[in-house]
Amino acid sequence: MDGVHSYDGPGRPDTPGQTAIHPMVRRHPASGQEGLYFNSMFVTCFDGLNEAESRPLIDYLDRHVSRPEFTMRHRWRIGDVVFWDNRFTLHYPIDDFTGHRRLMLRCATLEA
Repeated sequence: MDGVHSYDGPGRPDTPGQTAIHPMVRRHPASGQEGLYFNSMFVTCFDGLNEAESRPLIDYLDRHVSRPEFTMRHRWRIGDVVFWDNRFTLHYPIDDFTGHRRLMLRCATLEA
């Protein structure tokens, strides 16, 4: 099943009008494991289904990917460095540092 990923969907990020169709299940290039390629902020429907037909499955997948056993919470300490594999990570930042300065440096690599 393929998902229609639209930047005109819920949340409307800064780049409107861009739409792509991606498989909902992808294989990790290094481990070979399968994982969902899904984010309810961008998936507006499934290829071949309209938005109303897609909504129950989108809602189900959104609840599924946010289950506690699939989440990781890091409690920051001075000097911490955290890495994650952006190819199979759903980000849900929590603004719990009000009143504190936060410095984040991001580095991305490309696969050949």
